[in-house]
Amino acid sequence: RGPRWVDAPLVITEGAALTIAVDARATAPIAVAADGAVIASCTPAAGACVVAPTLPIGVARLCALARADRAPALPENRACIDVARL
Repeated sequence: RGPRWVDAPLVITEGAALTIAVDARATAPIAVAADGAVIASCTPAAGACVVAPTLPIGVARLCALARADRAPALPENRACIDVARL
């Protein structure tokens, strides 16, 4: 029931929008972290939210964190993907 990336591409461009899906009942903000630092956040509505993170050129690991203040290491509270920014 934690966050999951929806149709996330492997390669993105500046300003690309990425969708995160969560349980439809969720209303708590989702944080997006890269290299351990929060770079974006969104508040889900109807089970999804969209972020457009600013990333440097190269490969980055993006993690969507639900309840990041409680237990971000638990698998059900995070979903990570690797993306390359051109």
